[in-house]
Amino acid sequence: MNGRSLPGTRSTVPAPMEIPDALRRAASTRHLIPFVGAGVSMGVRGTDGKPAFPSWKALLEKAAERLRGEKKRGDADRLELEVHGLCRQERDGRLVPASQLYARYFGEAG
Repeated sequence: MNGRSLPGTRSTVPAPMEIPDALRRAASTRHLIPFVGAGVSMGVRGTDGKPAFPSWKALLEKAAERLRGEKKRGDADRLELEVHGLCRQERDGRLVPASQLYARYFGEAG
């Protein structure tokens, strides 16, 4: 792999690439806002080789565990459903993919 190691991690910085002039100008004049995907942190590893940050799923699972410890079972149950991409519909209690509910909500709200 071309690139250099990041201190304290097993991650590497990719070899230099050609950066367009317009992008360089925007960065140098502080007119650049980088947008990166939510998974960008998943590539960062500690010196032990394990991910330095939890995945979204692991974070929700840990939060649900904590809520159970605080005797907030209903909140913990909702988080666990979210972990599996499910939500309980209010009217009849059926489990449906969260994406269906989100799409329906945003479709109606938009």
